[in-house]
Amino acid sequence: MKEIKLSRLQKTGLFFVLLVFAALIGFRFHERLQLRLDPEPSRTPSPPAVEVIKARPEIFVESRTFQGEILADDHAVISARTTGKVIKVYPRQGESVSQGDLLVRLDHEEQLRELDRIRAAGDRIRGDLDLADKQLARQKELFAREIIPRDSLDVAEHRVLALRAQLRENQAGLELLLQRLKYVEESAPFEAVVQKVHVQQGELVSPGIPLIELVSLMNLKAFFSVPQNEASGLMPGMPVSIEIPALDYTSFSSLIHSINPALEPGTRNLTATSFFPVNADRVRPGMAVNVGVDLQQAHEAIMIPDQAVQRMGTQAWVYVVADDQVHKRKIEPGPSRQGQIMVLKGLDEGELVVVTPDQRLRDQSRVSVIMAQDAK
Repeated sequence: MKEIKLSRLQKTGLFFVLLVFAALIGFRFHERLQLRLDPEPSRTPSPPAVEVIKARPEIFVESRTFQGEILADDHAVISARTTGKVIKVYPRQGESVSQGDLLVRLDHEEQLRELDRIRAAGDRIRGDLDLADKQLARQKELFAREIIPRDSLDVAEHRVLALRAQLRENQAGLELLLQRLKYVEESAPFEAVVQKVHVQQGELVSPGIPLIELVSLMNLKAFFSVPQNEASGLMPGMPVSIEIPALDYTSFSSLIHSINPALEPGTRNLTATSFFPVNADRVRPGMAVNVGVDLQQAHEAIMIPDQAVQRMGTQAWVYVVADDQVHKRKIEPGPSRQGQIMVLKGLDEGELVVVTPDQRLRDQSRVSVIMAQDAK
């Protein structure tokens, strides 16, 4: 193999290139070693920003909502009061009727025949009584002349008394039948809507059989139940708000009209009623209602937003801010109202309460404070 010979100038250039390459490697090694021995200090993250409110006492009205239903104050089941066949049913289910409108007519041919019989019997008794009165008058005259004995006079007097009794009995039967004839037609006792028709044309009915069921839409009321442990705060005349879910939660203002003095046997709940305004359109019996009642007032109660309270099991706490640090504070929550919750214990007036939910918050961690009013 032929040996390559370099000139002196070429050797000098090669040496210079190797020297520069070695210097670069040494510089990079020194730089890495310097980073390991003296690393750049890490950046400290900024404390999280939290919204806070100042705890202040407010007047708290304790409200409760109870479930119930709408009932009609005027509700009637019209039943048959005499025996007969249904000739005609006038209104249909769902139709409106006015007071006095004819509802049902029964066949009364049998009653008319009975009426003729009683009237004929009455005419016969009156004829017999007229004759008996004349005979008694003659018997009295003969007895006064001592022509007949006392027994004959007694017989004549007894016959008159018996016929008069029969006439009174006949008259009572006649009045009873005339009254029964009125029962063949049933009319509406008040303005109402036909809720149900129980009979059909041609059906035979007897006293007590339901014919038509009526319900008035004029005097509707909310009937609701109250647990017995809250019944003591309920009184007639208290304002209520009646909400109907079926009507897009339409609300009506009213007053408690009456409270049942006895508890319901099954639930042990108290029942109360409140009437709707006269112009309560679309309200119908049977609809479910939510009845809101303000039971009592608690003055000087600290109220905070619901989202400020954190819970785990039976424990509840909030974060309060002091000197740009948050501190976990156990509280005793009370009743809530419109997104606000009452704090019974654990907070003092003027303390700053964190209302921003933030999973990064820990006890004594530093924060940046923003007053809720300024944030808005």
